[in-house]
Amino acid sequence: MKNTTYREHPCLVRYKAMKKLDWNNKFISIEPILDFDLDLFVKWIKDIEPICVYVGYDNYKNDLPEPPLPETEALIKNLSKITSVHVKTLRDPWWMGIVYKIKEGMARRHGLV
Repeated sequence: MKNTTYREHPCLVRYKAMKKLDWNNKFISIEPILDFDLDLFVKWIKDIEPICVYVGYDNYKNDLPEPPLPETEALIKNLSKITSVHVKTLRDPWWMGIVYKIKEGMARRHGLV
């Protein structure tokens, strides 16, 4: 009897489906990029064996859970070792604006600005 109360995470479901495809030319688009585990994500993409990967941030101001820019750059660097990577929109995540404003306010409060 199949367990109907357990569901796999949608990312795991997609990974398994892409890995199982018996196609020579697979393509992955990581747009918009969301927060990720670097080692696991790179392993999954290596397992899928795409001919290319597109990576980019959200262009439509949806306030998604985006990774910090250095993490995205590390992903691009790692993926470039295993496939062709096409870089799209790269920027600080939307929430960095909030972090900058908090730091600026704290600096003003302590007379550092």
